[in-house]
Amino acid sequence: MAGEQCLRLAPSSLSRRGQAGYLSLENEAAVYEEIGLPFIPPELREGAGEIEAARAGRLPGDLIRLEDVRGLVHCHTVYSDGAHTVEQMARAADALGMAYLTITDHSRSATYAGGLSVDRLAEQWDEMARVQDSVGEARSTSWPTARSTIPTPSSSSST
Repeated sequence: MAGEQCLRLAPSSLSRRGQAGYLSLENEAAVYEEIGLPFIPPELREGAGEIEAARAGRLPGDLIRLEDVRGLVHCHTVYSDGAHTVEQMARAADALGMAYLTITDHSRSATYAGGLSVDRLAEQWDEMARVQDSVGEARSTSWPTARSTIPTPSSSSST
């Protein structure tokens, strides 16, 4: 498409054929405008007909936006293989305006990831309750452990 308009499109620049220098464009939308297309959001760029859809005015308009995100899910803490504490993560979620944070540290069967023993899981739940109180009532923190099949004393049999 760029070639049809005597433009040269490279990964980091756009220029006119036969002219020195690059076009100074503010953002990606300006690049699309320069080559004669409506802006195609990155999440639609898959080589699956999005250029044709853009030309025909058939791009979807209901994509998820950052302001649509209400919470964080599948988060790991230092209790297993995460990099931050429960409190750090809860405060970060609060600072981002999230309504909830779901911590899903690995269970004891995931030894490769520092999975939680039953005792460490209880310790983590106590910490989560303390953090929930200190971060604020507006935030909901849930704590399902990443699912795996773990036999419990009541489900094990000796047969």
